[in-house]
Amino acid sequence: MSWRSLGPAAVKQTVRTNALRRGLLGGSRPWLAVFAVLQIVKWSNKVTKRGEAPIKFRQALRPGQSFVITHLEAPAKAPKSKGASPA
Repeated sequence: MSWRSLGPAAVKQTVRTNALRRGLLGGSRPWLAVFAVLQIVKWSNKVTKRGEAPIKFRQALRPGQSFVITHLEAPAKAPKSKGASPA
């Protein structure tokens, strides 16, 4: 079985597993660098949220109709007291 038949996800997982075992657990600096790069890429993909966001609301509008999008502020939280709880 060749790497091409496994697909890019399997290759990425294999490299990630090797980097974890040999770099983080085994102490190999080059594999540790590979592991760090893979984790940074994984984190940056999560932070930037590549891809389309799911559609949360859909409604057909006829000519002349409109809708308003607003943002409601969260209610203010009461300050926490460090004393005994109220009875």
